[in-house]
Amino acid sequence: MKPHGATVDNLIVDTVNFFSKVDVRGEDDCHPWVAGKTPKGYGHFYINRVAYRAHRLAYYIAYGPYPDHLGVLHLCDNTSCVNPKHLTLGTQAENMKDMSAKGRGANQIPHELAAEIAAKFRAGGFSLRSLGREYGLPHVTITRILNKGY
Repeated sequence: MKPHGATVDNLIVDTVNFFSKVDVRGEDDCHPWVAGKTPKGYGHFYINRVAYRAHRLAYYIAYGPYPDHLGVLHLCDNTSCVNPKHLTLGTQAENMKDMSAKGRGANQIPHELAAEIAAKFRAGGFSLRSLGREYGLPHVTITRILNKGY
C-alpha cells in the first residue's frame, strides 16, 4: 500500500500533520485518533484529496508498504487507535475469525437482545437503519438478526 500520488516529501509533511491528530499516550497504550472519524469510529486522513483510514496509514508510516490483499487489523479492538504496536496485517477472514473469538459481530448478540430488535421491527415504525442507530449496530447486523428468524 502506498498513498496515491504521495511523494516522499509530501508524505513527510503529511506525517507531521498526521501525528498532530493523534493523542499519543504511553508506549503500550492506545493512541486514539482525535480528528475526523467514520460512523464506526475509524479515523480518516486525507493525502492529496484521497481519504485513508488512519490506522492503515499509521501502519504504513511505521513499517512501510504492505501487500494490497492484506488489511491492517487492531489487536486492541479500538477502531480509533493508531498505535503501530496495536496493529498487525491480516486477511479479512482472519479479522472475522478474531471478531467471533472475541465475541464481536452479529453472531455474538445475546438471544434476548436479538429477539427484542426483531420484535420492534415486526411491530412497525422502525427502519433497519433507525434500529441500528438505536442499538449502536450497523444496519446489516439488524438484517442478519432478522434473517435468523427471531
